[in-house]
Amino acid sequence: MNKLPALLILFSLVTLPGCKQSVEELKPIDLTPQDIRIVLNPTGHMKDAELRNVEGKVITSSRTTETFIRKVSVEDKTIYLDLTPGTYKVELKVDLFFKRPSGRYASTTLLKELPLKVESGGQVTTAEISLDYTPSAGDFLIEELYLNGTRHAPSPDPDWPGNLLIHDPYKRDKYVIITNNSDETLYADGLIFFESLFSSLTTIPKVPKYDRTKSTAVKAAFAIPGSGTDHPVGPGKSVILAADGIDHREYEPEAANLSDADFEWISEGLRQKDSLPWNRRVDDLMDLRRLLALKSTGIWEPDNTDSHSYGIAYSEMDPAKFGVKYGKTYKEDGQDRVYILIPNEWILDCVNLSTKKGFKTLPVDGKLDAGWVEVFEPTPEPKPEDKDKVIPADHFTHCVRRKVSADTGKSRKVLVDSNDSSRDMLGNQPPSLSIKAVADYK
Repeated sequence: MNKLPALLILFSLVTLPGCKQSVEELKPIDLTPQDIRIVLNPTGHMKDAELRNVEGKVITSSRTTETFIRKVSVEDKTIYLDLTPGTYKVELKVDLFFKRPSGRYASTTLLKELPLKVESGGQVTTAEISLDYTPSAGDFLIEELYLNGTRHAPSPDPDWPGNLLIHDPYKRDKYVIITNNSDETLYADGLIFFESLFSSLTTIPKVPKYDRTKSTAVKAAFAIPGSGTDHPVGPGKSVILAADGIDHREYEPEAANLSDADFEWISEGLRQKDSLPWNRRVDDLMDLRRLLALKSTGIWEPDNTDSHSYGIAYSEMDPAKFGVKYGKTYKEDGQDRVYILIPNEWILDCVNLSTKKGFKTLPVDGKLDAGWVEVFEPTPEPKPEDKDKVIPADHFTHCVRRKVSADTGKSRKVLVDSNDSSRDMLGNQPPSLSIKAVADYK
């Protein structure tokens, strides 16, 4: 006889009263969405920061990602959510816009997590997330200077069988690369690029007279236009200043392609005057020389002796007003000379150039740059019998480039900066924007 049905009936009789009691004690689960508010509180270095953008997602206890965010109010610095009772994790991405100690604007993105346990009851639940961030010490640096132009492609010389003839250089593909060496997004608006008045191949003349420990005399200066936040540059990213923002390979096969430059110092007016081609996507730099009541400035040509200092500076002052206020004059050989006096406290970086044979003094105060770098290493003098056969190397198609730190643990490249170009910079380098030149150096 099969006894299994009887056992089942007996079990039911024994357990049924208990089950009935459990069902009676069960209460309905409250699935009413609760009003949750997360307050974003900038503190510490970020207490005066402005929230520019907030993105978030809510992860449930079952690890599904859903959108429960009802509203994000940047003005109130508050996130409003509708969550049913349960356990959650809120992940936020917050963009902060702030002023660095130098006064220049910067921005960074913070990633935050917040565990939440939501109870029923209909009460408004408020949580707070502190937003603090210590700005990094880095700033804009000159990464590369290519100021001499490209040597023309060699062609056979009928008078020198088996040798090559070097023509006059192609000079329109000069450029400067300025890189953000910080962990934040910096804004290049108002950044000033300059060439020093004095050379490292001469002693400092008696005129013009000024305190080198407080100011730097420059003979050419160009400012990046903008309202203060028009030109963001991410960590490790760069701004390219070009003489002429076009693809120069169309005119010289070995020249640099500068069609992706950000700014150029040959202005639209000068370009039209000389009938030069124009890339409308590249904006003009503001030529501060033109603000000094000069009759004509012409196209700026960097000094070709490889002996001046090149630097970048920043001031909150409007560049148009800056040029007028800090423009100076002095007499030399009976003529009035014009220069600009930049306060040293505005200067972010300087790179001194010189030559081993000719160096006499630093063009700027040693605290700005304690050393110097040579653009190229001259080839040894040929033997007398080979002088008509050997073409000496020259500074064309050579640049100076800043060293890159290794094993920094950062996702971006980190440039070396000790305020000493003899340690920080490399001379005799191929221009990075000239593919042919780089290939020749490999």
